Amino acid sequence: ISLGNINVLRFAAIYGANASGKSNLVQAMNILKLLVYKGITEVSKNVYCRCNEENKNKESSIECIFFINGSFYAFGIKFLANAGILLEEWLSKISQTNSKEKKIYYYRKNENDLKNIFPLIYKNSEDFHRLETYVFDQNQFETYTSTFIHSLIKKKFTDEKMIFVTDFEKWIDSFDINM
Repeated sequence: ISLGNINVLRFAAIYGANASGKSNLVQAMNILKLLVYKGITEVSKNVYCRCNEENKNKESSIECIFFINGSFYAFGIKFLANAGILLEEWLSKISQTNSKEKKIYYYRKNENDLKNIFPLIYKNSEDFHRLETYVFDQNQFETYTSTFIHSLIKKKFTDEKMIFVTDFEKWIDSFDINM
């Protein structure tokens, strides 16, 4: 499929030699969906490379690029699995003409400045003050275990600049993984 300057294949199957990572890919997608909807504590105990016990105290991250409703996005999350703490989370829109990313949001633990979190959403946005409240609540009450995108999915936005929330929800709900 040709989408502007980007050519993509439809995802149809995962195949490869034994021990080549097929199950790990499916498991990573399952973990990402669980992280988004259930939070980090639900999946944190064994989400690290168990080849070395020291890994359980190291940062883990997952990032995916996906296409939905005519747009490419990159979503990522960084967390301390053993401690069950969300460290960073980001969502970018990728240009189809030059492949450059525009940060839609970049959330870090204890971040309160909306200009840093939402560089594309301006103060004249009708949802700006609601976002201020959601960021405050995320920092005060969520104990850094739930994802920011999940907090946004639960809300109903009217501003067209927030369409990324609906797009993300459609995408993450579209892959059906045994849960």
